[in-house]
Amino acid sequence: MKELTMSNYIKSPFNYTGTKYPELEELYSHFPKDCDTLVDLFCGGGSVFMNSSFKHIIANDIITDLMGFYKELNTKSLEEILNKCKEYSVSKDDQYGYNKLRSEYNENPDPYRFFVLCSSCTNNMMRFNKQFKFNQTFGKRCINDNTVEKLRLYQERMKTFDSLLFTNQNFDNVYIPNNAFVYLDPPYLITEAGYNCYWSKELEEKLYNFVLDLDKNGVKFGLSNMATHKGNANEYLKKLMDFNWYRIESFNNKAKKQSNVKESVEVFICNY
Repeated sequence: MKELTMSNYIKSPFNYTGTKYPELEELYSHFPKDCDTLVDLFCGGGSVFMNSSFKHIIANDIITDLMGFYKELNTKSLEEILNKCKEYSVSKDDQYGYNKLRSEYNENPDPYRFFVLCSSCTNNMMRFNKQFKFNQTFGKRCINDNTVEKLRLYQERMKTFDSLLFTNQNFDNVYIPNNAFVYLDPPYLITEAGYNCYWSKELEEKLYNFVLDLDKNGVKFGLSNMATHKGNANEYLKKLMDFNWYRIESFNNKAKKQSNVKESVEVFICNY
């Protein structure tokens, strides 16, 4: 399978706070070379699994309609997908239509309404409340030629993997095959993001116990997280002090230029 390079990495059709797209080259330099399956437990916008060189992919996320839309991309033609999206599309100046669609989605969720909302909301950034209802505001945006091109490239890339499985499970329920590398990019506990509504200190502790179990069972893992952010530290990371830590310099160099995150340090932790 042809390995992508920084010059032709594919951008996700979903806009994600904390996307790993700018950090891919550095992240991949830390990924193991002797595993043939990538299990991306918090795949989000999909930048990591979609641009990787693994033969087999298991991509998982707790957001049901995000994974549902990936499945549609993987099984339907682009024409079918765009025609279905048109059934729910709203114009760039139709705030009433957007709010109506958002209400309809929260009453009757489905992948296509979800994607249209993400394509029309503020900064194309999905956001939920604590009841896991979509609550992002109208963004005067819509599906455009750039969106269609991203979808086209995503579909083409999907065809290059030997196997590609999308799952919608809690992170500790995902099947992990032999010779797999497990990558974890969970919601960052000490930061704020629109999809953090379902994350908690209890889940954070459960996550690190899960990671320790991976290591005990001989499974290679890599974890991204924020060690410090705006003066706060993630104390749960102390559970992983015996493993290998790497500063993500591509993030940290960018953070130095932003006064509100200059004290933030992102790290990659692995057991190999």
